[in-house]
Amino acid sequence: MNNYKLIYTKQAKKDAEKVTSSGLKSKVKELLDNLRKDPLQDYPPYEKLVGDLAGAYSRRINIQRRLVCQVYKKEKIVKVIRMWSHYEGALQNHDFVFDFIRRGSSLHRRYAFCHRHPFGRNGRQ
Repeated sequence: MNNYKLIYTKQAKKDAEKVTSSGLKSKVKELLDNLRKDPLQDYPPYEKLVGDLAGAYSRRINIQRRLVCQVYKKEKIVKVIRMWSHYEGALQNHDFVFDFIRRGSSLHRRYAFCHRHPFGRNGRQ
């Protein structure tokens, strides 16, 4: 069985400290183990996110907290974006977008810096 590789954003690593201190570590560990085996399995249920987080998936840690990730099927990679909430500034004005490119047998990571205008697309807040 080929497992998925998990990678974590800086924010997800910060969220891990909150998870540990809140007593949710075992639940998150269980979710991460499930993501490693099959990130798109039906249980526990997930939802596809829209808007700034389009292309990402959210799974419930508890009634208030969510684990947010992106799945790269070809590369067998799951990028964990958040482990606390996708409502609390998951994407701010500056985002790093991870673009994975397979070259030969090795996987290379290319980072693209995206800037979002603080007043939105039409210049108004």
